[in-house]
Amino acid sequence: VGCGFAGGRSPESMEGLPVPNIEDISAPLQQVGDAPVPAGLAPISASWLPRRHLAGTYDEAWQRARAPFLPDDFDPRFLQCAPAEFAFERYLQPGEVVRGWGVMPDGPIQFTVPDAKLDVSVTIAGAEEHPVANLETLLIEPDQNRVCFTWRAMQPCDRRALKVEKIVIRRRSA
Repeated sequence: VGCGFAGGRSPESMEGLPVPNIEDISAPLQQVGDAPVPAGLAPISASWLPRRHLAGTYDEAWQRARAPFLPDDFDPRFLQCAPAEFAFERYLQPGEVVRGWGVMPDGPIQFTVPDAKLDVSVTIAGAEEHPVANLETLLIEPDQNRVCFTWRAMQPCDRRALKVEKIVIRRRSA
């Protein structure tokens, strides 16, 4: 949501107006007076662009042929709430170093992704499955001096969803 963006306006005409708090300084500026494009660290709501157009088409044809399942044109990137600059094609790996500059008044932050592995067991209709849990999401909360990690494990269960009996998650011992 931020505090505003005045694309294409001169710096003089923006005096006194709200401007982005976080800017992407990785792209070179094209001409004198250009400002970096706004950037963000916060999740993007499912109802906002650019996420919304990835949700697929929920029309009458979908209601007749696919409901309640996802539409054929659903793009799995819809499930990614991070800004594009922070979404990756691979999972986070233990030992990776994460650094952030300009997000804390005290100076840069830095930490290492922990080496925590999870074992997941799902019992569906009496059969036990062991999906792989991948470290998928990293949430940095600089104001709380906190980092949260989320692992995701996926187990197909289609119409067996009502027969899920038990889910057990344990931290794997070293």
